[in-house]
Amino acid sequence: MHITRTRAKKMPKRTHAQRKVYPKCSITQLPDKLLMCIFRQLPRYAILPATEVCTRWFALISSSDLLHGFTLRVDLALLQDEHNSVLEYEYFLNRSVRPYRKMQVVIRDHRSFVVAVMALRRFGPHLTDLSLTLDHRCVYPSYMQLHFTRMKDIEMGLEEHQQMLWEQEIESYDRCLVLIALSKEKLKALKRQSNLWQDEAKYRRIEEVFLAFVYRQCLQLERFHIKRIQNLRETRTKTLHYVGVGMERLQEMELTGTGLIVLPDSFRLRKLTVQGVTTGHPFYGGFAGAFPLLAHLEISDDMQFDNVCLWKICKRCPSLEDLIFVSDRITKEGFCYMHRLQRLRKLSITLTGKHPDCQFEGCRALPVENLFVCCSELRAETIQATLTQNENMKEFVIRTKSCIEYSVLYRLQQLRPTCRLTYTQVVV
Repeated sequence: MHITRTRAKKMPKRTHAQRKVYPKCSITQLPDKLLMCIFRQLPRYAILPATEVCTRWFALISSSDLLHGFTLRVDLALLQDEHNSVLEYEYFLNRSVRPYRKMQVVIRDHRSFVVAVMALRRFGPHLTDLSLTLDHRCVYPSYMQLHFTRMKDIEMGLEEHQQMLWEQEIESYDRCLVLIALSKEKLKALKRQSNLWQDEAKYRRIEEVFLAFVYRQCLQLERFHIKRIQNLRETRTKTLHYVGVGMERLQEMELTGTGLIVLPDSFRLRKLTVQGVTTGHPFYGGFAGAFPLLAHLEISDDMQFDNVCLWKICKRCPSLEDLIFVSDRITKEGFCYMHRLQRLRKLSITLTGKHPDCQFEGCRALPVENLFVCCSELRAETIQATLTQNENMKEFVIRTKSCIEYSVLYRLQQLRPTCRLTYTQVVV
């Protein structure tokens, strides 16, 4: 039995003249535009490994929008070994060179607090989207329980010079945090009470320390979400205003939960969502200095929202276009203040009081185009008065528990054919 072996033919070598006319081309000789076209065709899981090939690829991918979809989540609960969790995160943060744009931070205890500080110091200048969760359901209390001069006792992963910088930052936060809607005389009176002031200075809440640290480090933020989880019901909260550094690029901010709130100077903030109990009058009274260009405001689950808060919003937010609120403390007097909002285009009202129909009658003519009203009962006379007063209205949506007859709706629609009238009965 004869076995014939065939050898692969070798490619003929190029001559010296051919090398001059057609030089050998490699991927390193491709221009940047062509390389970016190749990178955009890569699957999602291959983009991060491509940044580790060489410094040129890392610079090209980092300068583009390919890394915008990746989110870094800092949560010690994701690791199996809790004892070495801080050391593992420290090793990762020191070696990682990717400029993440999105980050999710979960703080549950002092270890996660230390890791969050290290992560924001490393990636804070590049972040555009930050989601912060403060989970106080564990044994770790809301207060730091330690004076800020002893912060180095729990900062296991930070070096000595970083500890000194951290203590200096804490001292600068105390000078920049100011109570909102309090006059200078009241602030001086509070400082004169040395005993109370010293007792409060011994403890620092996580929100007071960490939020001010975020505003100092993350100057490129565009979207910021704060979520506070706790098992205790706290309605007495304190609102502070951080006047040290202004968030010039922040456009969207969402506050969820009850607790201490630290507001920054956000001159370009367009959208604000509040879900939870606030301080009421001091919180909404600070909108003039913090959010001068606020256009979208959504308020829900705030038991402190009343007529005075609505009056402060109407007075301090002249550029407001969308207003959405849920309240049971707004009366007829509160709706009379809304005529100040000349740029208002969308209004959504959910009334849970005893007599919502009488409350809504106080609303004067508004330049709104879309009106959404949800209440237990709304009379036909009130709907007709709203349609006749608001000439610019294009859509009127009604949701009530009581039934409105079809003939009445047809008559109201014929009264204003240019306005789309929609009715929905809520079945309890």
